[in-house]
Amino acid sequence: MQIIAALFVFGILILFHELGHFFAAKKMGVQVERFSIGLGPPIIKFKRAETEYTISAIPFGGYVKMAGENFEERKGEEGEFTSKTPLQRTTIVLAGPGMSFILPLLIFYFIFITGFPTLTTKVGEVMENYPAKETGIKKGDIIISINNRDVEDWEEMSEIIRKSYGRRVTLKVKRGSEILTFHITPKLERVKDIFGEEQKIGLIGVRPASEFGRKKFDPFTALIKSTQQLGKITYMTLKALYGLFTGKISPKEMGGPLLIAGMAGEQAKAGLRSLLIFTAIISVNLGVINLIPLPVLDGGHILFLLLEGIRGKPVNEKVQKIAQQVAIFLLIGIMFFVTYNDLIKITRKTLPPRETKEHHEEK
Repeated sequence: MQIIAALFVFGILILFHELGHFFAAKKMGVQVERFSIGLGPPIIKFKRAETEYTISAIPFGGYVKMAGENFEERKGEEGEFTSKTPLQRTTIVLAGPGMSFILPLLIFYFIFITGFPTLTTKVGEVMENYPAKETGIKKGDIIISINNRDVEDWEEMSEIIRKSYGRRVTLKVKRGSEILTFHITPKLERVKDIFGEEQKIGLIGVRPASEFGRKKFDPFTALIKSTQQLGKITYMTLKALYGLFTGKISPKEMGGPLLIAGMAGEQAKAGLRSLLIFTAIISVNLGVINLIPLPVLDGGHILFLLLEGIRGKPVNEKVQKIAQQVAIFLLIGIMFFVTYNDLIKITRKTLPPRETKEHHEEK
């Protein structure tokens, strides 16, 4: 299951990204010599017109090989990549990351139309030393409104409470056939988010029951929700990258292909919707990372094209080659590092915890 789920996720991500480059190149009149899903030696290949289509051995990547793309292959012909204007070439390069953002938009739209999985507002646990316990809320209660505003899922309910610290809220709760009213002042707490930043939130001390529902939206609202979700994940990805560059987030938090493959398997067990949502999140990550202005990545190509547009002539070929070689070594180093991180995390999950001195003494 894990291998199938991982191949599904990587396959979809690579296919959409490379299709962006492929269709844009065709539109601009550039000859595409090879369209490859995967890297390394081809496993399956066939040719249609001028293009050879391949599925290659290593599933972590793919590429579109265009005529005249490499320095040594240029002949000055009409169908070559370098025969096009900087704007046309930029469009071709941008189309890949663009499709990496379109894919999650389509996935979220499908999910919102057919039913987004959400936790219900049923209380699964009431915590000690919190207002909910003191007020009389019990396990199994269903929170139906806050301050006369109906709440349909746990996230919506939680968001209102988190913003209400220091202010009393009125909760209407369904208990069996009864509708009860509780007046509660959320407890102020300071917590750190995933980026290590401190936030003030209000808590009443309840945890959700493991009960899920589906929330459907009309086509127009689904489009708005999908766009908002895409924007939210893009912002979080950019914030995470900023945290890595500034040292606020440890590089040890980075994950690579092995971790993604493992998580894909876990999401597949939870159902197709969970796997699709996971695919959408990874696709946004791929789109953002590809726009980093590092040679070899799409962002690096765009940077060189931008400089060409400003200078009126291409950046020196030797400079570009050296920059690309440095970038390749850097990316290989990062890949080794994240793979090492993945192995450490996987090992910690699979191996039993070490026995401490205290454990021996208790025995």
